[in-house]
Order: sequence, then structure tokens, then C-alpha cells
Amino acid sequence: MNGLLKVELKVGVRSWVYPLYLGLALAYALMIRAFPQEYRHLIVPIFLLMEPGIVGFTFVGAILFMEKRDNVISALAVSPLKWRDYVLSKALIMALVSLVASFVILGVGAGIYSELPLLGAFLTSLVYTLLGIAVASRYRSLDEYFVPILVVSGISFLPFLYSVWPLKLLPSYPALVLFKAPFQRTSMKTVLLSVTGLMVWAIFSYNLALRRCQSEINHGT
Repeated sequence: MNGLLKVELKVGVRSWVYPLYLGLALAYALMIRAFPQEYRHLIVPIFLLMEPGIVGFTFVGAILFMEKRDNVISALAVSPLKWRDYVLSKALIMALVSLVASFVILGVGAGIYSELPLLGAFLTSLVYTLLGIAVASRYRSLDEYFVPILVVSGISFLPFLYSVWPLKLLPSYPALVLFKAPFQRTSMKTVLLSVTGLMVWAIFSYNLALRRCQSEINHGT
């Protein structure tokens, strides 16, 4: 597992996926600094949701398609490597990179150093990366993956606009609760419910990603 994590990190750096990811976080931070202070309680949660969530969902798909193009997936299918390790290594590396990116957005952009939004970023990245693996494994190219990206992006931002109870079941709702924590009073019960909700989504997404990898990729599709 440790060796696979190192490989994932090297591949992400050499393909410029992770540097671009962190560069985008810095761009978000600079954009936040351009907004007046009184609007940052609205802007910061949006960018935090975009970075570990939407951008993570997009970038992990890009990595997966590059591996398909280079026949890495075919090689893995006949190797003794467990798909569990393959899925977890991608999710963990992306979550760690997202943690750094969110720290840049919070620290450089808003001058905030708070644990709750960073915890939210880590868990949100796990959820969206695993969902990205599950969805992207069914497609052959990034062009085909573009529609799911738009759908997931649109649905994810609905809790930011509306606070009706069905939308609270989406992973973006507990994520936004944690991202907004530095700007408003949040009870410990709400924090615990939000963390639990993201963990449940992470477990569900992991099992979905694992099944998709085994059924789609392992059969050469």
C-alpha cells in the first residue's frame, strides 16, 4: 500500500495533475482576497466545496482516463494487486492534496486557520474522489465524462441555494456546514452529524467505486 501511494503521488506530479490542482487553489485564494471582507462568509465555502469536491471529482477522472490510455489498468487487471488498494491509494492521495489546497484557500485567501473546514475538506475529497472513480470507470474518455461532471456540480451546489430537508441528504450539505463553521456559530451536535454524514457517504462511495472497478475495468470495458 505504501509503495502504491508513492506511485500515485509520482504519477500525479509528473502528469501535472496535482501541481495544477494546487495552482487552482492558489488562484481561488487570490480571488477571495479580492472580495470585501463582508462577503467572504459566502465566497470561502463555495471555493472550498469546489476544490476538494467538484475539482477532485474531475481530476480523478482525468487520472483514470490517462491510466486507461497508457494501458495501466490492463496491467493492473492481471497483477496480484488488490483493487481495494488501488481505489484507496487514489482516494487518500487526493484527500491529502485537497487538505493542502484547502489550507491555502483558507490561510492565503481568508486568513483563517480552523480545523473544522480542513476536516470537512479531507472527508469531502474522499467522498467525491471515490464517486469520481465509480463514475469514471464506466466511461472511455474525458469527453464522455463531461456530462456527469456537470450533473454532479449542479446537484452539489443545490444545498447552498436551498435548505430543504431532501437536499440535506447530499454529501455537499454536511460539507458546507463544516466549511461555514468559522463564520457562524455551529453546535457540536451539528458538527458531529455533519462528520458522520460525510463518513457514511465515504463508506458508500468506497464500496460503489470498488464494485465498479471490479465489474467494469476488470472486464476490459
